[in-house]
Amino acid sequence: MTKAPTMRPFTRHVLVCTGSSCDPDARGQQLFSKMGDLLGDLRKLRNPCRVKRSTIPCLGICTGGPIIAVYPEGIWYHHVDDALLERIVEEHLKNDTPVEDAIFYLTRDPMLANCEQPEDTTTLPDETDDAATVTATEGIQQTDEDREKRREIRRNRTKRGLVLVNTGDGKGKTTASLGVILRMLGRKKRVALVQFLKHESGQWGEIRGLAQLGLDATKTGDGWTWTSKDLDESQSKALHGWEIAKEKITSGDFDLVVLDEFTYLMDFGWLDTMEVLNWLEEHKPEELNLIITGRNAPQEIIDYADTVTSMTKLKHAYDAGIPARAGIEF
Repeated sequence: MTKAPTMRPFTRHVLVCTGSSCDPDARGQQLFSKMGDLLGDLRKLRNPCRVKRSTIPCLGICTGGPIIAVYPEGIWYHHVDDALLERIVEEHLKNDTPVEDAIFYLTRDPMLANCEQPEDTTTLPDETDDAATVTATEGIQQTDEDREKRREIRRNRTKRGLVLVNTGDGKGKTTASLGVILRMLGRKKRVALVQFLKHESGQWGEIRGLAQLGLDATKTGDGWTWTSKDLDESQSKALHGWEIAKEKITSGDFDLVVLDEFTYLMDFGWLDTMEVLNWLEEHKPEELNLIITGRNAPQEIIDYADTVTSMTKLKHAYDAGIPARAGIEF
């Protein structure tokens, strides 16, 4: 008769995801090795507070790697680097205090291990943990409620709209937003484009191209301020454009709204930045994507956005005396 294997008790089980989707640089394996050094006596097999370590090919949420999950607490940490790993070991695994600011997912209500480590660990055998690679089904035993929570998190991530800001002195702010518009249209999404300052009768390349794709841009300007003959009229048209934009944002008719050159209204003092921000926070539908372009984006708008890109000019043909060209600049 085969002798039953001896089970080595442990208080916590730490899973380190080494899946290539969320950790393409293979940092997970490096963190796994470093964790063994940091744990010290907590790796000893007969330590009543032993922490068992395992690598796992995938934890099922392929983003934000490297990811480390700690059980029985059911706490998942993401974007783990060397510094965060040291905090997880010192604060959570050794002192029972989860690193709250780094938690991105709880599989259940937190439940600490409540283990008292012996004061003198020198009498314990030197043999250390049986670190292993496990499959996803071995590593995480989930209830139906756990699975539904994870599905809801994924649904919310997909549903929540993003706010993008393209700013800076370089060329490409509007161009980048047009690229996203093209992608949205390719996905059969509904798009609204409101252009500020640019002349209402303008027929630039993007306006003609979007019309061919069935999108009519709303233009709310009388030309750039440095060519305007009446700045009061320019301001009035721009503020009217903001009212149009608010209607489109709250209508529920669009998946993406682009406010092209909108930052100038705040930069010129025509709109109060905090009033704009407060309105967006209160009225923008959660699932709506929003792009704001223009130079000198206010810091408050930058802080509000999910993705911010600052276009930096390294060279421009205009500086060499080459005028703007149809299809390139307009």
